[in-house]
Amino acid sequence: MERLCELRQQDGLPGLAIQWGAIGDVGVIQDHMGGNETVVGGTLPQRIPSCLTALDVFLQQPKSTVASMVLAERSGGKKAGSGKANLVESVANILGMKDISNINENANLAELGMDSLMGVEVKQTLERDHDLVLSMQEIRLLTMGRLKQIDEGASKETSHSRRSSRKSLNEEDVFELSENSEDIKLFIQELMPKQCLVKLNSEELVSKPKENIFVVHPIEGVTASLESLASKVDCVVYGLQCVKQADLDSINALAAFYLKQIKTVQPKGPYTIAGYSFGCAVALEMALQLEKEKDKQVKNLIFLDGSHKYVSSQTEGYKNKKNNQEGLGADIEADGMCTFLVQFISFEYTKVREDLIKLASFEERVKKTALLIQTAIPQIPLQDVEDAAVSFYKKLVAADKYTPSSLYQGRAVLIKAVNNRSAQVLGEDYSLSKVCKQKIEIFGVEGNHRSFIGEPSVNTVAKVINSL
Repeated sequence: MERLCELRQQDGLPGLAIQWGAIGDVGVIQDHMGGNETVVGGTLPQRIPSCLTALDVFLQQPKSTVASMVLAERSGGKKAGSGKANLVESVANILGMKDISNINENANLAELGMDSLMGVEVKQTLERDHDLVLSMQEIRLLTMGRLKQIDEGASKETSHSRRSSRKSLNEEDVFELSENSEDIKLFIQELMPKQCLVKLNSEELVSKPKENIFVVHPIEGVTASLESLASKVDCVVYGLQCVKQADLDSINALAAFYLKQIKTVQPKGPYTIAGYSFGCAVALEMALQLEKEKDKQVKNLIFLDGSHKYVSSQTEGYKNKKNNQEGLGADIEADGMCTFLVQFISFEYTKVREDLIKLASFEERVKKTALLIQTAIPQIPLQDVEDAAVSFYKKLVAADKYTPSSLYQGRAVLIKAVNNRSAQVLGEDYSLSKVCKQKIEIFGVEGNHRSFIGEPSVNTVAKVINSL
């Protein structure tokens, strides 16, 4: 539009492009984001009378492109003598890095293994201490070198990631649940999956069509991110997805629900079961329940960069920081909703969290969260967003509570991303030796928690699975 107005003025025709910041008094900000005091990207909503006054000025000047916004008062930032850790150390601590002396300053946070829950903590740190409101996609692209510049105040001006006149959110602005933008679109299209058991590859294209592998979804609840891996596996791969009907009261209940699903295509064992990330806890419980059945057995149990403790180790760390290890009050529910929300849109974490805490019930918090997402991404049905938010939160709670009731007796294989620094707290075997009787077979693959199931590392993962 700006270029069009410039060309019109060059031809002696009228043309004016106005780049407004957030507009107050009416619309989404007034109705759903807290009103005229809401800080959006470092700006306050500009009131309608002010907009009209600015418009009068703009119509009388000769420029083709102008802008108007109200900068919010800066109250954050690290102050001398505050005793706060510097930004690089804070982020390194969130990512589980004990030694930051050898960190590649050009590596972005995604490459350093930042996942969804860590991203929320980084986002809070940037907003609280540095008045930086960034989308999750932008945070994933931050490098350690850029964090050092921010911490030292090397750049007073906002970068591309902090521009006030942010375009309307659409699919391109959605937080990348994997490094592949195509996976984002697939996730949006199937936010709340309708089919629990899906075939991820074709029987005609595999060398062992009579053998099956059943793989449990990550915390997002869908298995679209595993299709590339499935296409390279010799067996038929079925993905287990978290439909609305799934029993999320506990990991045990969810495992029992999924066992009923896999028996519709394979009534008897031996079974090969896999899980990715959050799904590893469910896969372990499925194997334990199968071992209790007299005529059933498990051939292989495959952990794809996860374990029974992968999610709970992060939620436990969060609760320790909050000094709130017991109970699931309004603040915990609000943080859970914000963790879900941050996957889709950029927002002021502290303000939205406070608004959610003030609501009377979990149901109201879900509705508020869903409305914020659906307003920004209207192609997603509101009911699907609400269902997905509830499902996401319940999976977090279930993983946090899960403790295996017995030792797994069979063969266990861990295929892990060597650059997943968040798993350092779990140890070399991701704490699996505590719940598995046999020695864990461990295979390291290049990449982080997301990229190791994408090209080119996915070929190595498939090769390991095909060798079992």
